[in-house]
Amino acid sequence: MTVELFFVGGDTMDKSGNEIKYLDSMADMVDEYLKSKAPVMSPNHQLFEYTRRCLPRIVPGKTFEVGLVTVSVTKNPFIMRIYPDATELNNVAEELFTAMNSGKSQEFFKAWSGIKKYHIEIDERLFMKNSSLCVDDGRQFVGILCHELGHATYEDPKTLLETYMTVRYVYDKTGVMMMNKNPLVRKLCLPMFLATSTFKLVIKKSRNSARDEIMADSFVPVEYREDLITYFDNHILNNVEVSKFVTTEEEYKNDQKTNCTFSRNVINNIKTRRKILKSGFKAQYDTEESPYLKSFVKNLGSDALGYDVEADLTNTVYENYVISCFERDEAEFSRKSAAVLEVADVTPRDISILQIQAQDVDTSEKKLFVVHTIYDYLETLQAKKEKILKKCKGDIDDAKRFTSQYDSQIEQLNSILKQVMNVDTSGADRKYGLFIKYPKGYEG
Repeated sequence: MTVELFFVGGDTMDKSGNEIKYLDSMADMVDEYLKSKAPVMSPNHQLFEYTRRCLPRIVPGKTFEVGLVTVSVTKNPFIMRIYPDATELNNVAEELFTAMNSGKSQEFFKAWSGIKKYHIEIDERLFMKNSSLCVDDGRQFVGILCHELGHATYEDPKTLLETYMTVRYVYDKTGVMMMNKNPLVRKLCLPMFLATSTFKLVIKKSRNSARDEIMADSFVPVEYREDLITYFDNHILNNVEVSKFVTTEEEYKNDQKTNCTFSRNVINNIKTRRKILKSGFKAQYDTEESPYLKSFVKNLGSDALGYDVEADLTNTVYENYVISCFERDEAEFSRKSAAVLEVADVTPRDISILQIQAQDVDTSEKKLFVVHTIYDYLETLQAKKEKILKKCKGDIDDAKRFTSQYDSQIEQLNSILKQVMNVDTSGADRKYGLFIKYPKGYEG
């Protein structure tokens, strides 16, 4: 069996004995604690500092803050969460949104790899000996940790990018430009990158195939996969309280689709419903149990709108300034998008070429390119159709006659879109992420 381990952005992990030794040492520390008389692990236990120091050796180029979240802070079980550093996420936001809105997956992952720091929150219940979620041994903890590292550094951003392209139609050119270039809109859309950062077991086929799929979890070293399965069987599958952590791939993508679509409302809320935005900040801050997300929401309200969620007060001078910048950018980008649509055209030749490209889709990158092109063409045709309808001034016959060509092209494009979205590219070779290449006949 050939093992190849790649992290997002091209960072590699040489799976030598040293990396496994670090993971084994983490497991030993948990085992030592479980044998002790202590009913609960202390937040100051050496495990967390050791994990913080050793993970950069296992995941080159990355650093991690590691902390235990006690049950006094979080009433709802979460097992483990890994988030990108908020400051670093904001620093690469323009590159991320520009790549997403242009369907350029390589540029997206290059930007994502610019995030070097992550925050790990561990549920105290994993080490509470009277909890049904307490690990049976340290190897189960390591299996969970590696599984979540895979989601945070590769699987979640990859799926978000693919899902975003399926809902991109809700953004017109002005909205796209605002997301790419306006700091206020970018900040308020950042939560879409964090919405799926809690523990998940994503089952790609059916819940009945969970064991086989966990065995093929390429982010978990083969030495620890059986341990992850054992934890899954004994502590999650039959536990009503946490069975929500088991989700199908379709459910997982639908969650991300909802988050992407919801972010579109940000632009309208900035213009006419800022009170609702602020009340949303306040409500989430007051009920949020994740220390990371609580801090994120607090800073987001302050940085975006000058809103203090704790005091429920707004710095109106700052708010007026960012809103004036927003209105200036929106007016400028509206003019630019109108000019682009005025000169843009979609010819039968363009659609014929696109049909050929659609037949050649076998990777996520090709899929994203074709989907992105389709949405651009649809927006152009719709704009031209609306312009003609205005000129017809309600004359139905004229409207049908002059727009029939556009209706036919729109129908063709929607047909190609349906064809491409049905193409499964999950089996294509992955250029990013941690994966294992099995010999033929041993795919799990």
